[in-house]
Amino acid sequence: MCATEGNRRGTAAYVAGLLLIRYVSSFVGFWLQCYAIFLLLTGNYDGFLSTLVWMVKMLPVVGPIFDTVDDIPWVKKQLARAGVKSD
Repeated sequence: MCATEGNRRGTAAYVAGLLLIRYVSSFVGFWLQCYAIFLLLTGNYDGFLSTLVWMVKMLPVVGPIFDTVDDIPWVKKQLARAGVKSD
């Protein structure tokens, strides 16, 4: 799951951000999670983008709006690299 250094850092920052939001400061935790998402998107964690797209599509209100996200060339390229077939 966390094969590279960037993935380990991104995963650790995301979990730390969750804990900070829950127990300490939501502002600091939010920015730490933003940093973690940046690390995960720029690293070689291919499953992260496809999981993120799938989760956004499952949201009740914004999900139908983001059904067209598969048509964006950058997203299409990342999903193909991850081995995910788009509908």
